[in-house]
Amino acid sequence: MSRDFNKHIAQLRKRRTGGNLSRTITLDEARLDSVMAKVAALEAWERRGAHKTATSYVLGSMQEVGPAYTEIAKQTARNVAVQLESELAKRQIKAVFHLQGSVPLNVHIRDVSDVDLLTIDPAIVMISMTGVKARSSHYPSTDRTGLEVLQELRRAVEAVPASAYRAGKVDLTGSKAVKISGGSLPMPVDVVPAMWFDTDEYQRTNKTNDRGVYILDKKAAEKVKNHPFLHIDRVIARCDQAKGGLRKAVRLCKSVKAEAESDGKSIPLPSFDITSIFYHADLKALAVGQIFELGILAEAQRHVEALTKNRAATEKLLVPDGSRPIINTAEKWTGLVNLSLELDDLVREIAQEHADPRTWRSSAPLSESRAILNAAYIGE
Repeated sequence: MSRDFNKHIAQLRKRRTGGNLSRTITLDEARLDSVMAKVAALEAWERRGAHKTATSYVLGSMQEVGPAYTEIAKQTARNVAVQLESELAKRQIKAVFHLQGSVPLNVHIRDVSDVDLLTIDPAIVMISMTGVKARSSHYPSTDRTGLEVLQELRRAVEAVPASAYRAGKVDLTGSKAVKISGGSLPMPVDVVPAMWFDTDEYQRTNKTNDRGVYILDKKAAEKVKNHPFLHIDRVIARCDQAKGGLRKAVRLCKSVKAEAESDGKSIPLPSFDITSIFYHADLKALAVGQIFELGILAEAQRHVEALTKNRAATEKLLVPDGSRPIINTAEKWTGLVNLSLELDDLVREIAQEHADPRTWRSSAPLSESRAILNAAYIGE
């Protein structure tokens, strides 16, 4: 199905250049002007593709949003953390803060992407009882339960008024996060109440990457174990092996999902799971994208198609930290299938732009389209 790539490029540029960013973010004026000038500048991908609009769209979808934009995201989180730290201290909670999710992994794509801010109460620590420190009575005892600490932290976060963040809205309906948005915040921040979980490995190494957290599922009234730092560490390591291609594949598919959903289609796959899917892709094939950048799209399509053709094997694939299967609901399987269909169409349309028109057949196997992409060199 032919797409309106001029429309997609316009939507992509609006996302990437911060079309909805507020200038009220707390940076000094000179620094803010510099940041916004960089964000608004014409990006390299817009000059590439030699009037091939579908190719330009794919190239743009794969690129990082850039350090200027990312700085705004991180500064927004820092501003919220400063205010939240002060407000929680009034309630005798000495919170510590860490980023998780797309921003620290550099796979964020939208100018209004949520920034995930782990808000940790270190008052008590959950521990693996088989760890070396636990077996040596390193940890003090307590009468409080982890669930009680998390519930108290959630209530304290919810009690902070929106005005404390200079925000327009505090959304309390989320099961695992309190969403703060509007007002002077240029993008939403998801505040995720959490507490530390000291794994066996962390008790041995004392490395933050090995330390887990428990977060609160408010609706289920239970604590949920997460390993956000291990996830980030392992994905970064795989991305380095893929010479940056893994991140590009994730950004591409997140953009494809965004465009599909703007057209009324459904791809119910969270960013975390899209990232996890490409953690298992062919890293050598993604690395080829250093030179033949459209080869990243070819591998993304091949990999996702292969997953949809073997459901039993796919449902055994685990997220990078090994804590659960990636596709663990029927809804996510539907999302994977729908993403695969979108990538199939995209590969054909990009291949047509680079194929010899005398021999091009839209009905040809997708392997032929992938071969065209893998051989297409796009100059700077």
